[in-house]
Amino acid sequence: MNTLEHRLRDAYQAAAETVRPESVLAGGVPGVDSHVHPTGRPLRRGRLRGRLLVPLAAAAAVCAVIVGAEYLGPHLLTGRQADRGGQPTSAIYLFNGDGNKGTLTPISPVTGRLGEPVTVGPGARSLPGGAFPGTRPSIWQNMVTPDGKADYVAYTGKDGAQFLRRVSLVTGAAGRPIRLRADAQQIMAAPDGKTGYLVSYSRLSGRVKASSLPSWARVSVVVRPITLVTGAVGKPVLRGYGDATIAFTPDGKTAYVAFGYPGTVTPVTTATNIPGQPIRVPGAIQIVMTGYGATADVVGHDSARNLTVTPVATATGRPGKTITVGPWPDRQLVFTPDGKVVYDIYGGASVTPVSIATGRAGRAIKMNGVGNAAITPDGKTLYVVNMIYPRVTPISTATNTPGKPIRMPGFPLYLAASPDGRTMYAYDAGYGTYATKKIVTPISTATNTTGTSIIVKARGIAIVVAGSQSSP
Repeated sequence: MNTLEHRLRDAYQAAAETVRPESVLAGGVPGVDSHVHPTGRPLRRGRLRGRLLVPLAAAAAVCAVIVGAEYLGPHLLTGRQADRGGQPTSAIYLFNGDGNKGTLTPISPVTGRLGEPVTVGPGARSLPGGAFPGTRPSIWQNMVTPDGKADYVAYTGKDGAQFLRRVSLVTGAAGRPIRLRADAQQIMAAPDGKTGYLVSYSRLSGRVKASSLPSWARVSVVVRPITLVTGAVGKPVLRGYGDATIAFTPDGKTAYVAFGYPGTVTPVTTATNIPGQPIRVPGAIQIVMTGYGATADVVGHDSARNLTVTPVATATGRPGKTITVGPWPDRQLVFTPDGKVVYDIYGGASVTPVSIATGRAGRAIKMNGVGNAAITPDGKTLYVVNMIYPRVTPISTATNTPGKPIRMPGFPLYLAASPDGRTMYAYDAGYGTYATKKIVTPISTATNTTGTSIIVKARGIAIVVAGSQSSP
């Protein structure tokens, strides 16, 4: 079996390990990437449509972003976007949901070594037999506060009930488990790390005919405010269908809620939970905040299934010109923090800068085997994984010129930048359907050299950055 065949096999085998819906952006979004990551939780039966996901990486012709009903596989998530002049914490944790308990282990920003693990909740639970039998983490979301001192953990109990619990990452002390609604599917935490919104999914009520909705939108979605400290849930703020994604302005004063159907983005004043005027964006599936909160870049898709980007000015609520990027499959979008450029990562083939202001594409950078990508918080360097060879290539965003490829100890599938921008982490899923050897390798963004790799024996892990939320 040649190298390419190995990578194709392992990308899909790694996918079998964990169920995860999607978010699109890095920096934000899976499928889309910037440097703030909204995230979701493992999908349940009945949820018909996932979001734009962090690419599973396969090989030359397979993949970067996958949109579908389910997304399987461990992943890395980047941290939040800081306010202008702000200094985000550099706290980074390795989440391990395998075994009898789930843990968060700090990674030293100085030595790159793992510290003492903190138990944050129950470990893996059994999955029924079928195409991908095995286990799935009971924890479906970690929400680490911006100061890195606490983790709000959402998990499924033995009886199938959903719980929320605060765990101190300083002392390891866990608070009282708070029972959530049975239909809870996702929590989006606000920048203050204390409040947020709970997204619930349920079957359609008798008032709505399924035949009147697209097949992927035949799920009712309700967004409610939640106080993370107490678990108190307020009255519904918005309702929609299919799926929902939420992004906050850096100051936390406004939340933008996108519904795939009817294809709207609605600003919500977080102090009062009063929604503003909905903004029409067909097929809205994800939001990335750029320009330090000046713009909400809404990722969607048109009737021809082309991936689109619509910039919305947060000061006026007015949408700008919609940009058509290209056919939906096999794409990852990475936004520069200033919101001026979006990079179209076309699975296995190329990296193309596209101007948000004009919609014009620049010269495509041909890269055979290109996979997942991530950008540094200062927006100066884009790093991309090569799925055929064990390499990560830095690209200068000022000149759109690739630098010397960085040789890796393994074949990384995912990338994530530390909030301080000093380190890019590359994650190697290992080999085999139930591979238990994972490799996380730090890359110095100053020198583009690798540090000592961290070897982890687990089936499913993820990197969690303070100020972000993740799903295992």
